[in-house]
Amino acid sequence: MVVAVYSAKGGVGRTVLAGNLAMAAVSRRSRVALMDLNLSFGGAEVLLDMEPAKTLADLFPVLLELNEQHLLNMAVRHASGVHLLASPVSTAWVDRLGRDEVAALVQACREAFDLTLIDLPADLNPGTLGGVAEADHILFVVTPDVLSVRALQVSLTALGDYGLGLETRASLLVNRVDKLAEVSVDDIAKLTGLPVFGQVRSDYRRIRTPVNLGMPLVPGGGKKARTAVGSDLQALAERLTG
Repeated sequence: MVVAVYSAKGGVGRTVLAGNLAMAAVSRRSRVALMDLNLSFGGAEVLLDMEPAKTLADLFPVLLELNEQHLLNMAVRHASGVHLLASPVSTAWVDRLGRDEVAALVQACREAFDLTLIDLPADLNPGTLGGVAEADHILFVVTPDVLSVRALQVSLTALGDYGLGLETRASLLVNRVDKLAEVSVDDIAKLTGLPVFGQVRSDYRRIRTPVNLGMPLVPGGGKKARTAVGSDLQALAERLTG
């Protein structure tokens, strides 16, 4: 299964959620990948505290003939067991990754991995549109504030104009939920017309240090998380892999 993780607004925790969902899912699925399609700036390699020797740029010469072995040779394995398909972190590659190229990547991921999470950039470039079009499911990350919800509404309208068929493949992942939020989770669902896949509680004080140090928010080996965020991520990973 391939799951695209998208947010219309930066700073809502999309990369942190995508990466930690991948790490949480490893204990339930043997082969899990995290693909970073933020070609200009990356981010997943920082989250995982890695300096990958290979990136998606190494696949470009064979992209339209891509197979499972190409992906496995390029992917860099994190200590958690997640296979990172890292961004080249260069604007030079943005215009070279279109919908056909992303379709080839997604198909190869389906063959190589049990679960692939795609971290998509906020801008609706051809690569982003390809990720949304080809994914089996799209998680729209949003925080419970007016600006984030408004940005999501605008992006949903834009994606609808492209005719990508989101009706049965999209749901909400609401991050930083607390009782004092500007907008309730139920209101976000009503305003966007999307069902809620799950929510992650706000606990910045306890996750700030591990995120900054590139440490997982979920323990390995099937151990139970000790933070609200970690517990929520484990529950969401169970839903994804169940």
